[in-house]
Amino acid sequence: MLALLDRVWKPGDRLRILSVVRPWPFIGDPLMTGAAIYATHLLAEERRVHRDVAEAEDLVRRVDPGIVVDAKQLEGDAAELILEEARTFGADWIVLGAHGKSNAATTVLGSVARRVVDEAQCSVQVVRAVGASR
Repeated sequence: MLALLDRVWKPGDRLRILSVVRPWPFIGDPLMTGAAIYATHLLAEERRVHRDVAEAEDLVRRVDPGIVVDAKQLEGDAAELILEEARTFGADWIVLGAHGKSNAATTVLGSVARRVVDEAQCSVQVVRAVGASR
């Protein structure tokens, strides 16, 4: 979130926080036990997004109280949805959080940042969370 303070904000700027969750694969789950786990995950993600929006609003309002902050939570392919939202929103800057995963997870999760950096029509900044592993 501190990357927000590095930006030079202009009057009328808008900030959208986007959270994308991967759909749960219900194949092979006849009792739908995974659905309950997934619903719990979505609720936790929604709470996190609301917390992040409040934190972002607090940070950018220190710079300019006129900046509008909102959030969207989407479900699907993260890179595809981030790129589409950036085009629709008219973004001139994308900030991606790096998860700090390693080994096999890097190949999957790192591909989101790589694709967004390669295909975005605007500037992209990848930031690592405090304490994230490398």
